[in-house]
Amino acid sequence: MVADNQLGVTEQSEWLDHLRNLDLLPDPWNEMNWSGRGQHVEFLPHEAKEIPLKTEKVLGYTYSAIVESVRCKRIRLARKTIRCSRAFKREDAIREVEHLQKLHHSHIIRVVGSYILKKDLSILLYPVAEYTLNTFIEEMCEQPHFWPGSKSTEMRESLRQFFTCLLHAVSYLHKQAIKHMDIKPKNLLIRDVRNSRYRGVTNYKVYLADFGIARSYRSEAEAETSGPTSFTRIYSAPEVVAQDTRGLKADIFSLGAVFTEMLAVTWQPYPVQQRQHLIDIRGCNSDYDKSFQANILPIQDWLSSLSTPRMSEPERTIASIAIKMLHYEPSSRPQADALLKMRCFSNSGTCCIERTEEFEIAKDTL
Repeated sequence: MVADNQLGVTEQSEWLDHLRNLDLLPDPWNEMNWSGRGQHVEFLPHEAKEIPLKTEKVLGYTYSAIVESVRCKRIRLARKTIRCSRAFKREDAIREVEHLQKLHHSHIIRVVGSYILKKDLSILLYPVAEYTLNTFIEEMCEQPHFWPGSKSTEMRESLRQFFTCLLHAVSYLHKQAIKHMDIKPKNLLIRDVRNSRYRGVTNYKVYLADFGIARSYRSEAEAETSGPTSFTRIYSAPEVVAQDTRGLKADIFSLGAVFTEMLAVTWQPYPVQQRQHLIDIRGCNSDYDKSFQANILPIQDWLSSLSTPRMSEPERTIASIAIKMLHYEPSSRPQADALLKMRCFSNSGTCCIERTEEFEIAKDTL
């Protein structure tokens, strides 16, 4: 037993030394000491019961990770637990924390801390969201009618606001010379803020999440890189799918793909049909490739067809912008900060700020 404990202390020291080298261990005055032992900590196997978290429910999972809602004191957090292995080491998994700890924006998920237990790395994130963009759109489309004050109308109004909010988040990232590299509906979280002090011009708030394959650089020029990388084919830019040189503009293509899916359900009274029509368009090529990059021209034609009197002027402008965002050539895509200067993205209100949200006590703990 003594030998096991000594081994555990050695492993712990090595891990903390690694975090210290990454500059992830803040000084005691600034760290979020959720554990009573620091912001980033390693628990030995026999200390599992000492972790001050109460598991509530599973929020989602992938092949290598599970996301759960947990309670830390009276604050509800999302815990992303990653099973590490020889193929995917702790040093790889901790990169998400490395990125998030440097970011402070109201539309980017906030890292609270992390801990190691056995072979698992758990990352604690705030806030907990009720939806991904996919599930949000699905629920909105299932609502029977769009009338003033209905839930479906409130969700649609929020969705229209998300164009600006997401652009603010991506612009902030790119100013830090960070490529997200995996912008897609599943990585966009939506929180119901109707009973929150962060309720803004709409009842729901969107957050950019999952920085597992993000990369940071010293400048925009250095962000132009090549070599093998992970990607989600449906939403990835052509240069990413081809594993060619790619930079910050790869995120712009992915965001343009997300904007296109949002436009399909925000502008007219039959969102289900328009959403399916877009899916059909993406599958009309001879290779049955449903990715946006394999169907650029038909998607751009479809976006052009949306300019009807029933669509509002801001949405018509966003549709024309999405066409440019989905350009095959990265150099022809607009930059995020340049787009924010356009009038159609001037409705941010007070929610798009470069500051993380303060913690809110979960309502059911009062």
